[in-house]
Amino acid sequence: MLRSINRLRGHLVDAQDGHIGSVRNFYFDDLTWEVQYVVVDTGKWLEDRRVLVPRAQFGAPDWAGRRFPVSLTKAEVEGCPPMSAHEPVSRQMEAELVRHLGIEAYWTRLPGGVLPIAVSPLVTKMSAADELADPDLRSCDEVHGYHIQGSDGEIGHVADFLVDDESWVVRYLVVDTRNWLPGRRVVVGVGWLSDIDWPDARVHVEMTRAEIEASPRYEPTETVGGDYIEQLMEHYGGVARWMQ
Repeated sequence: MLRSINRLRGHLVDAQDGHIGSVRNFYFDDLTWEVQYVVVDTGKWLEDRRVLVPRAQFGAPDWAGRRFPVSLTKAEVEGCPPMSAHEPVSRQMEAELVRHLGIEAYWTRLPGGVLPIAVSPLVTKMSAADELADPDLRSCDEVHGYHIQGSDGEIGHVADFLVDDESWVVRYLVVDTRNWLPGRRVVVGVGWLSDIDWPDARVHVEMTRAEIEASPRYEPTETVGGDYIEQLMEHYGGVARWMQ
């Protein structure tokens, strides 16, 4: 099942020994598009602190109750590195978090610590901030609003992300086309992206504006099932590259 990142914000987060806050943001690896970290807003418990929690520490969600359990104690969460709004995640911060929790860094879980072949395009345009931050991690808050450029013109901007609730991989970007097709939202698969210009906040896709205009209309919902995905595949003429 695919779930809207926007609608996951605000879900409550429970440690092993009590409630710790709510989901505020997500960080994904821009090569694999897998969510690696969740930013938890601790509210009044830690005087409005936001902490970075590895997604691997999250257990099976209670979707009906809109709650996420984590395999950490409140004391462990309290010791996680604090974050400010839109702060990039540095490898130094990740190393501090790994040492504090006594866990394995996500980038070392693969042979040689090398990430797998990307499902997204090779990204060559990096921002100056990437020199200080982990260059592979992107904030959903940051990418929200990026312009989407089709092969023959601008389509709209990123309005949401659809993530697989089992693998926690972002499969689709939801595009708001209000300046071109008022009141219309469409989705594009991350496998259909041809380039991402991070400094210019622009995503390039391999489709024309006519193809996008004729694509199945997306109605914002908490979950997206197989029927809608089948419509997308039929419209675009085959299986998305991330499914191959």
